[in-house]
Amino acid sequence: MTKTTALPAFLLLCLAACAPDGPGSEPPPAPAPPQEPIGFEFALFYPEPPREEPQAALDALLASEFSGITRVDEIPEKDLLDRRLISAGRVTDGSYAAPDLEGLELVGRGLDQAQSEALQETKNVLVLDFRHGRNDVWTGLRDAMRLTSALARRTGGLIWDNASAEMFTPEAWDEERIGVWTEAEGPTDVRPQITIRSVRKENGLHRMVTLGMEKLGLPDLVAVDVSGSATASMAGAINVLAQRLAEGASTGEDGTVEIDLDAIRNAAMKEEKLGSLKANATRKAQVRLVPGVHEEGESLGRLSEISFDGYPGPDVQARQERMLSTLFGSEDATADVEHGEQVLEASRRAHEKLLALEPAFQAGLPPGDTLLVKAPFQTPDGGREWMWVEVMQWHGGTIRGTLQNDPVKVPGLKSGQQVEVRAADVFDYLHKHADGSAEGNETAKYLYPQG
Repeated sequence: MTKTTALPAFLLLCLAACAPDGPGSEPPPAPAPPQEPIGFEFALFYPEPPREEPQAALDALLASEFSGITRVDEIPEKDLLDRRLISAGRVTDGSYAAPDLEGLELVGRGLDQAQSEALQETKNVLVLDFRHGRNDVWTGLRDAMRLTSALARRTGGLIWDNASAEMFTPEAWDEERIGVWTEAEGPTDVRPQITIRSVRKENGLHRMVTLGMEKLGLPDLVAVDVSGSATASMAGAINVLAQRLAEGASTGEDGTVEIDLDAIRNAAMKEEKLGSLKANATRKAQVRLVPGVHEEGESLGRLSEISFDGYPGPDVQARQERMLSTLFGSEDATADVEHGEQVLEASRRAHEKLLALEPAFQAGLPPGDTLLVKAPFQTPDGGREWMWVEVMQWHGGTIRGTLQNDPVKVPGLKSGQQVEVRAADVFDYLHKHADGSAEGNETAKYLYPQG
């Protein structure tokens, strides 16, 4: 149920423009003390004239089924621990804008093409600012979502979640946010309430950041310099960490926090994670949360970077891989095989196809695609061990990437470590697409005919 979206840099700029605070380069403030309230913002966009005046409709809902929420003209800074508050204001000058059409393909939930196009011209927006005490984290969020849904349906609006940067139809909002609520069975699953944005950087590595944790009174989480092949596992680890923090997991004075699969209190997530482990998984890992720094174009808010410095490895990718394999387990196999003429001919074909892929790689692979090459590494006895490398950068005849295997015969190398190989030495390639299909691995059917 992991929800991730590969997000191009231009959309981050678009989303930041919708936020009340602009981007900043200063480090975020320290985590808020427990007594501070939780605040977040939803908005209703009206591509068509509202069926009912939104402010009057809001007052009517607050006077009936949502009488536990009090409307105020301005949110006070204090006296919020035992009250649920909302302020509402109209924006009609176009300053609160929806993402563009390309952006809505990624962050739109339930929208059809006509709705996405109409949003491009929409200037009529009702901004809803919610506040409640931290003791009311779950029910406060649930009732804020229910009120927003009721108001959207009554007035004909589309719902923007400013924290997670997603646009919903009321039907999609009810299905994906309210319909999955599980608080009666323990802490709700946080995954439907947040999203993870994965942005591939110029160095070929990914920046993975959550959006939406502020609705739970928590900083968003970011993992930097993640290899493409590790993004799925990293998203799983981030979701577990977010869940444990939302459930009240403690953080040490130095920011250390334990990711413990057995300690997850939400039954659905716990069952899912424990059911997908490799045989050697320990089910526990430890990371450290340090102050995060926003990149240009990101909305400014509290941010904690996940540090993996408690794990051995010569670089961050190796340390990330060690954490992930410790938590979820890993599988790796080696085999001594002969390179007969059929294998060598397949390797030559693979090498030609790889070289033909270079222009597409340099132009930028589609979001979610990864390119791997199988290359030789010298062993102490003068032999070679062939291992897969995910390509991060390709300059001339040199390929730089992250090692995808734990070597058996090459001391000093670890899975996840950054390495350099010569393009001329590549034995095979594998181009994985975001939809799960793949091209390459030309030699596999000769090397492993039973596989």
